[in-house]
Amino acid sequence: MICLPPIAKRQGCALLQPPASKSEHPYLKPMLDALGGCVECANDDIMSALMAPTCLMGPMYGIMMNNRDWLGELLISPSCDIFWRGIVLTD
Repeated sequence: MICLPPIAKRQGCALLQPPASKSEHPYLKPMLDALGGCVECANDDIMSALMAPTCLMGPMYGIMMNNRDWLGELLISPSCDIFWRGIVLTD
């Protein structure tokens, strides 16, 4: 089981391997479901496949945030700044 920061905010889904029904901790799935969801992985291959895109999310959002901030520093027009910050590149 690998819990991501969004799970603490109830905005993300946890991956669980082995499935709760096959482990000695059956309480994990209901607990994780209450925190935002849980995907039970039948084996390590499935867990690894699901972890790969998860590992890419942090850098992707970091790049987007840096681009938003950089564009905010460059933009001159207040209306253009509102467009970029409020519509296109919101947190």
